[in-house]
Amino acid sequence: MSYEIELNEKQIGKILSKYTSMKYKIDKIIDSSKDDIDIRKNYCLSFEDGSEFVLKITNNSFTTPQRIKGWKVLSELYKDNEIYCPQIKEIENGQCYVEAISESGKTYIAYLEEKKEI
Repeated sequence: MSYEIELNEKQIGKILSKYTSMKYKIDKIIDSSKDDIDIRKNYCLSFEDGSEFVLKITNNSFTTPQRIKGWKVLSELYKDNEIYCPQIKEIENGQCYVEAISESGKTYIAYLEEKKEI
């Protein structure tokens, strides 16, 4: 079952503009939502420079700004120890997430992560 994210394409573009000014295309959308109080939507993106990222947009009790920061620190520790782990991209002010509010007032947390290598 699919649970709609209430953010429109313009709002998604605004989120991505916090990370980069590069043009992008959405390759695939993966909806792993559990129900209407556990929204998890992943936009697999490719950018004009050939890089690939996943924009993760969530509204649930598990994905918090503190956890995203912790995942970022952990992924950097893995990288420092030469263990592959997708990195979470920072926005211009050093934050690693964006809060977005839909027209209906629902708050989503979004963050950009490197696409997992296969």
